[in-house]
Amino acid sequence: MKPSILFFIVLYMFTFCKEKQVSVPQAEEEDPITILTERGCVPNPETNQTCLRKKEELSCYKTLEEVKKSKLDKIFFNQVWMGDDQQTLFYHIDSKGNLKIFEGGPDKLPHERRLIGSGKFFHDQNQWYYEQSCKTDVCENFKIPILYLDCALTTNFNNQGAVRIIEFGNHDNIDEEKIKNKKKYKVVTIVQEKAEPSQIFHYFISTPVPPIPSN
Repeated sequence: MKPSILFFIVLYMFTFCKEKQVSVPQAEEEDPITILTERGCVPNPETNQTCLRKKEELSCYKTLEEVKKSKLDKIFFNQVWMGDDQQTLFYHIDSKGNLKIFEGGPDKLPHERRLIGSGKFFHDQNQWYYEQSCKTDVCENFKIPILYLDCALTTNFNNQGAVRIIEFGNHDNIDEEKIKNKKKYKVVTIVQEKAEPSQIFHYFISTPVPPIPSN
């Protein structure tokens, strides 16, 4: 398996930033959120937006809390996400977890994007799943259980805030040499289209998604 885009983003931030683990009473594996304090954030000069620094306000920390409770609907639903190249695929997710997948591009306006597939986030027997079906080879057909999820923050191109990047899949990070059947493993990386408030850089990697609590 090729290294994910999330890995490269974190590696890039390590080049410029000094790593600092957030002090929390829980064990590291229970709260793996990490912040990079030296890089700071990119405020919006037009609105005099301040930089969020409290752990409870940080986007990936909030994502981590939802993952711990298996509330993936709070993470994905009612939003527009982009593919990891941030210009080809767009995922419109409604309040029920249903997706419309559009093909776009940097030279196309939102209304010019072409519908090429559909999908959904759903749960079955207390387990979350992701499924998509495509009409073209721009994307592919598959269905996977969501067993792990990563989150990272980086700046967007117009410095209006920060961009949240989510990666999820049916396995933890696995070395390519250890994978005997690559078709068995699947990772999906999507980028939130809407910018987050300016904040220090932070992330967590490969946090298991627990079963959905029974009512």
